[in-house]
Amino acid sequence: MRINSITSALAVALYSAGSMYAAAGLAPTDEIHALQAPNLTQEQINEFQLSANNQTATGSMLENDGINVQVNSQRTKFVEEADITGEQVYVVRLKDKPTALYTGGINGLDGTHVETLRRDMGIDSLFEAGKPTTERIVKYTNYLQDKQQAAIAEMNRVVGTKEVRKQFTTAVNAYTVEMTQDEAKRVSQLPQVEFVHRAKTYELHTDAGPQKISADQVWTGATDQGVPFKGEGIIMGIIDTGINSDHPSFADIGGDGYDHTNPWGEGVYVGACAEAGNESLCNDKLIGIRSYDVITDAFDDMIPGFPAIGEDYQGHGSHVAGTAAGNVLNNVDFVLPEFTGQPADGSLVKEDMFNLSGVAPHANIISYQVCHGSNDSGYRGCPWESMIGGIEDAIQDGVDVINFSIGGQDSTSPWDDGVELGFLAAREAGINVAVAAGNGGQPTGAGEYFGYIDHASPWLASVAATTHDRVTKVETPLSYAGFANDEAGAPLGSEVPWWSESGRVGGSINDTEVTGVVVWAKDYADINGNKDWGGYCGTEFPAGTFDFYKDGTPIVGAASGDTNVIVVCQRNDLSDPNGIARTAKVANVKAGGADGFIMYNYRNGDSVPIVAYDLPSIHLTREQWDGEVTTYGAEGYRYGFADWIDHYSEKGHMITIGKTAIYNDHNEENGDWLAPFSSRGPSQSTPEMLIPQIAAPGVNIYAAYADEHPFVGNMGNTDYIAISGTSMASPHVAGAMALIRQAHPDWTPTEVQSALMLTADNVVRYRRLNEANGDEGEAFIYRAGAGRINVAEAIDTGLVMDETIENFKAANPNNGGQVHRLNIPQLVNFECKPTCQWTRTFKATKDGSWSVDHSDVLNWNFDVRQQSAQNGVNISATPSEFSLKAGETQTVVFEASIMDTQDWFSNAEVELHSDVILTEANGLSSEVHLPLAFKFSKNGMPARLRAVAHRNEGSFQFNDLELPALDNPYTRVYAPVKADVKTVALPKDDDGYFPWSSSSDASIPASFRIDEATHVEMIQVPAGAKRLMVESQGTLESGLEGNLDKGNALVYVGKDYNGNGEADPYEEILCVSNHIQYNNFCNINNPEEGTYWAVIYNPGKLLGQGPNWTERYPDLEDEVFSYAVAVVTDEVASNMSLHVEPTNGKDTVSATLGYDIPEMMEGDIYFSVLDFGTSEVNAGNVGKVAFKLERGVDDVHLDVTQTRARAGDIVPYTFEVQPNDTGADRAFTITANMPEGLQFGAEDIFTSNDEIVTDISVDGNVVTISGVQPDTAGVSPHYIQTTNVDDAMCRMPNFGNSNPGGYVDLEEFGFTPIFSGFNKGVDANGNPVGDNNILYREGVVLPVSAMFNGSYDSWHLYNNTDRLNINPQNSIQLRGTGVFDLWQQPFFWPFHLGFPYNSFPYESVGPLWRGVGLADMNTGTEMMSVPLVNNWSEKAGISLASTATGWGIIEVDNARTYAYGGRDFSAPGRPYIWEEKDDRYDYQVIFNVNTRHGKNEHELYYAYDNVDFGTQNGRGAIGLQGFTGPMYSRGPISGGFKGEEFAFDDLDSKLHDGLVICYDYYGPESSQFEVTIWTQVKRDAVGTDQVMTATSVVDGMADFEMSHTLATPSNIQLSAIADMEVNENESVDVNVYYADNSELTTVNAISVSGENVTGIVENHESGASITIVPAENFHGMTEVTVTVADVENPADKASTTFMLNVISDGIERGCTNSAASNYNPNANEDDGSCITPPGQEKKSGGSLGYLALMLLAMAGMRRRIK
Repeated sequence: MRINSITSALAVALYSAGSMYAAAGLAPTDEIHALQAPNLTQEQINEFQLSANNQTATGSMLENDGINVQVNSQRTKFVEEADITGEQVYVVRLKDKPTALYTGGINGLDGTHVETLRRDMGIDSLFEAGKPTTERIVKYTNYLQDKQQAAIAEMNRVVGTKEVRKQFTTAVNAYTVEMTQDEAKRVSQLPQVEFVHRAKTYELHTDAGPQKISADQVWTGATDQGVPFKGEGIIMGIIDTGINSDHPSFADIGGDGYDHTNPWGEGVYVGACAEAGNESLCNDKLIGIRSYDVITDAFDDMIPGFPAIGEDYQGHGSHVAGTAAGNVLNNVDFVLPEFTGQPADGSLVKEDMFNLSGVAPHANIISYQVCHGSNDSGYRGCPWESMIGGIEDAIQDGVDVINFSIGGQDSTSPWDDGVELGFLAAREAGINVAVAAGNGGQPTGAGEYFGYIDHASPWLASVAATTHDRVTKVETPLSYAGFANDEAGAPLGSEVPWWSESGRVGGSINDTEVTGVVVWAKDYADINGNKDWGGYCGTEFPAGTFDFYKDGTPIVGAASGDTNVIVVCQRNDLSDPNGIARTAKVANVKAGGADGFIMYNYRNGDSVPIVAYDLPSIHLTREQWDGEVTTYGAEGYRYGFADWIDHYSEKGHMITIGKTAIYNDHNEENGDWLAPFSSRGPSQSTPEMLIPQIAAPGVNIYAAYADEHPFVGNMGNTDYIAISGTSMASPHVAGAMALIRQAHPDWTPTEVQSALMLTADNVVRYRRLNEANGDEGEAFIYRAGAGRINVAEAIDTGLVMDETIENFKAANPNNGGQVHRLNIPQLVNFECKPTCQWTRTFKATKDGSWSVDHSDVLNWNFDVRQQSAQNGVNISATPSEFSLKAGETQTVVFEASIMDTQDWFSNAEVELHSDVILTEANGLSSEVHLPLAFKFSKNGMPARLRAVAHRNEGSFQFNDLELPALDNPYTRVYAPVKADVKTVALPKDDDGYFPWSSSSDASIPASFRIDEATHVEMIQVPAGAKRLMVESQGTLESGLEGNLDKGNALVYVGKDYNGNGEADPYEEILCVSNHIQYNNFCNINNPEEGTYWAVIYNPGKLLGQGPNWTERYPDLEDEVFSYAVAVVTDEVASNMSLHVEPTNGKDTVSATLGYDIPEMMEGDIYFSVLDFGTSEVNAGNVGKVAFKLERGVDDVHLDVTQTRARAGDIVPYTFEVQPNDTGADRAFTITANMPEGLQFGAEDIFTSNDEIVTDISVDGNVVTISGVQPDTAGVSPHYIQTTNVDDAMCRMPNFGNSNPGGYVDLEEFGFTPIFSGFNKGVDANGNPVGDNNILYREGVVLPVSAMFNGSYDSWHLYNNTDRLNINPQNSIQLRGTGVFDLWQQPFFWPFHLGFPYNSFPYESVGPLWRGVGLADMNTGTEMMSVPLVNNWSEKAGISLASTATGWGIIEVDNARTYAYGGRDFSAPGRPYIWEEKDDRYDYQVIFNVNTRHGKNEHELYYAYDNVDFGTQNGRGAIGLQGFTGPMYSRGPISGGFKGEEFAFDDLDSKLHDGLVICYDYYGPESSQFEVTIWTQVKRDAVGTDQVMTATSVVDGMADFEMSHTLATPSNIQLSAIADMEVNENESVDVNVYYADNSELTTVNAISVSGENVTGIVENHESGASITIVPAENFHGMTEVTVTVADVENPADKASTTFMLNVISDGIERGCTNSAASNYNPNANEDDGSCITPPGQEKKSGGSLGYLALMLLAMAGMRRRIK
């Protein structure tokens, strides 16, 4: 067998010459691809070179109701982590319950759970002032310690002796130890061990707040009880960084005169204050300060002998404590931190600006220092051991509330996390805990980020941050002051800025007004003679520098002091460790003569500092500097301050910087906005727990801080500070919990928390993507939870909810539990099938009658613009109304059901949100509400499946289905329904009113929405229907083909609920599909019986975003769309089947679908439904899947290039096999029965892929082709990247170059460089133009058609040309930096990036992208380019070549690095100056515009020669970027960008002379293959039809038959013979002329045939005369055929016919006896042939004569033969 590679296109091209081939083989030999240069004139080259100049930028908690629940499963007790090396601190948690959770059960050890103590002993706490309240606790604690020692001994046996760091028994039963990950894994297998995890270091989360949550109403007694509460008798535990112990917020007597009482008695403290000499640290308010040796040991390490007390040296803990329970303080100064390195109270900004109070100002406080203070020694965060120590001590100290503003990302199940379990123990001890949700709302600059959130425990209150009403304003005004004059008194400018009337407001503190000329420091040299292009003002400027404009002309009056000069400097990046101090910048410009100072921020979003400088000043944001909206023409566009002052031709811009105003602005509009930084849900570890749960103020909270930071060089010290974070929100909730507990001491912690959630005000708002002018949305679930707390309403609530600790434990999802069964104020279920239920029990705190309702159901989306109201949802409550007396309870069953729908963007599995609202009928209580989140679940099954049939009988395999454990899966397929495909012509909508939109104005009349741009289809759905499908089939006709404005039909489906026979989308919508490019569809599974409607809509441009379509395309014809409608009934299919093997519920499975639909034709579409059940009686109970079947092309096609052939012709027979997309690898056999008249051998059979076609055999004329075709449907398109170093098949095509397979030097072919990498050239008049900048942004734009001289006009990567909706015919943009793009788009940066860089240009090839380096690779503003040089000593530039077979070559010779040297301002156009470096590179791109699917048929090559880095580093990138599928205005529609990278910033270790990098495309199409049988027509086949038949046999498919007939015409050409006449019984001579075109001289024979004629041939040569002799006595017409045939090969013949007319002689002989049986009435002469019957021999004479005449006539008839 000989298996080689060849494509059909090549086969056809090579065959067309019709040549004979040598006996060595019939297939063509390797071809040399002849190179050609682009046919470009010099004028065209100039135009292309300068093209860059003209471009613009474009009951039970258990699952299953407790049935068959797998509890205590063999789940892992340890989760390995990637990239963990060496020893780490691990937490080993043991199985015995900790003291706080132990309820008894061990002989001799009574329960220590608080409920047990309360029941048995009347004791309400485990500890008091840190000491056990009963001997039970001592005994059980000793028991736990003994068990721990035994476990430690067992651990040492397994992994060797380890030193235990800490042991814990109260909140968790655990110890910590240092060991490796492998050792920890082994320890986890010990029987005593419950779980082992690494001890994480947790992070801290960083006035008017109490009023915002209505705490002031509680303080004044404005609640139902009429008693003021301020937290008296409540102990607040603050687990944080410590506390500023001498701060007024924590003094014994507050600013309101309240004298605190120590609940334990005067002088009784815990922690450091209980130690001799430290008593003064505490007082009757601050009754304990605890710290832990992991923290205080660090103190001693940093400053030997430093006191080991829990003083706050960070500030966070003091701020949190002050917010939760700090004293009332009046007339507090506004201060800022002092950076003097010494303890300080803060730098005064303004006196008496604030009245401060914690939410529970009269509560007592205990501080637990579990986090490191600020330091320069690397101690960071909050160690696990100290935190658990703090939780245990808080339980032992008997606190009532804990605030925990600390967290790490929610990644571990709360039931496996030691800290979270510690808090469960605290809850069990009767403690409420408030926690910060986290500050992950905008990590790494994201607009809005979801899922980076902390604390998903149901027993904690997770708090989001919002704004309050007070905003402290520090505003420095900036106003327009005209232009300075020149020396003649004329103004130097005229452009009045857009803000000239309104002015601008900036930051900093300025007490002196100044008016002056503005200049920018970047334009001036410092004392070292250097200009800093960034204008950072890092070096002093010489005196008098700013007496001049940037062009050197004097500023009139500046030198004399009559004119002030205001200098602009840029702030450094806040993350820059070498950034220049702002005060130093001021000093540097002041030295140069500045009279005023403007600073602007480095980044968008950076804050503006509140600080005064040595010069009058103002500080602007980056947004103010650049312009808040910088895209010209965009809504809200305003150019920035920089654009005004840095005008290219004007100068003398003058402004006035006014005096700063400092005040507090109290405005309700300021409040209840979600903080951008506030973490959003959902929880990653516990999705059924909606976090955050509630919200509270956490933005710019002014409270206590740390006045000393001894462990850091120069930290800001102050007594007060305004900071933001969920850390600041959480203590508002902790304080509120303290007030509620004081008001309702009989409420459980769960009831306290439920009161806050049930009564939270759902009023929090947010801006889309946190943009200043973004769409406003309701911050509810995942953002602000139930809403912003209202503590007054919580105290007065009429209903509360309670839950047991046992149920909290049992809800563990990893142990068979379900969180959504917990009796907490939220309703969550993401597995409705399609109905879900919840039971919730409410307890009345007062008499009342309640009714249940719900808010609108929202089809939720992260993006508010994609959200919409959802129809087809029913929410109910049983009972829906009830009455209760105080203390009574009511259980309510809530139910939600969902109609199963799908469209492009979503299906019924979309998440739905609502709010269940309970209203008290008589107004005795405020309404309460429970957030509701749910969705339909398909048990992990896909929403829809699609298959393309390539035969009418076959099978598909669907893989990776998730099914529960099924011993005998029961499946059904519903009868497939052929879609009714229709067309409709619609104009584009000219008013922009969509039929339905989530954000549309509902007042717009329906006639504006259902108008001429819509088509309404009414659809009847019978009872029991399984599926309704409406799907667009695409745009058939459009005048905008290839344009993004081409119409794409939108689909809306609803049910005619009101029965008016019309579509009323706003009342009846069920599904909308509005993708901008894909075919839209709406699918509804199990639709209710009735009438439905579908609206097909052709959208126009939205209002307000003109121009309108009618203006842009006034002559546009209606666009024609195709759409399909189908209703699948409940009939089970007889022509389809579905088979699934038994499943274990763990591994994914495959399903095989068989089909047999003989009537299918190409293009047909069928819809069906597949369902899966546990048994026949429970059919469909597992799930269902919508299924679509399309009839595509046959999977194998026989392609023969001709239907006629001559002897000796080479004829290829090619089997073209489509890619395998059936879901399974398929064995195949193709059997070809070749005609006898064709000759071939095994060596004449070729395949494009010998990995698929593994056997070809020849037996006589039968060819058998077999192999296994892999399923590539799921292959992601990519390139196989190899080099000639490691891949022998990585070789260049043969261009006839002297270095076969290697670098192709175009100079060898006489092709010279024609383009450079610089923006310079000459215009039509020969004048130099361009600014000589390196082409890094834009480049030389060369149409593909120009490169290939019109032979090809398109080149795209990833085989994407046919899938593109725009730009299929494209250009190549050539840049000097070594990256070429295919979309004519700019790079906005001079840097090179890795591939893919995930931005525009959308497609690019980077053979040697060397831009400006970043980080360690930065060498200043150096980047690569190439000049254009064509002389005897050097060739440099960009050369081009192409071939007729689709190959293109871009070669760059002598590229090199250039350093930026400024600009020549004296030359026209101010050209850039570049300094050439010592590196040199030759490189090239060789590409084929066609995708070649054969093995080792590469589409792209990079090659390198003469590589010399010189003194340059190895910066740069090599690779490519592209995408698949269509495109829209923001990039690829699906799948994002794809890329391949060979090198990044290590070029010097990878590039070398002779290197070739090869790229071979591989994707879902790559299992297609071809097999070609090259045949030659035999000589003896001439004149016959050569019929070939073939059969394709594929596993799981019906056999497929193919045939082809090849006609082989004769070599003989015979001239026509005209029709002739001849007399009866005479002959006629005819000359026969013919030509014999045989290659060989052969003998031919002439023959004659026909009825009633014979031929006499004496000479068989061309021109011979032959005699045609009619039969004797014959006359009439007869057809004569003359044939010339090869004597040796009679099949090689030619014939001609003519008509011969034999003219009668008038005598008709025959039987004239009329009595004879053969009487001829036409005969007039008897020929004696009469046959007379017996008895008729004699007649009368007369009769005899008459009979004779009759016989004569009959004889004549016999002779008349036609």
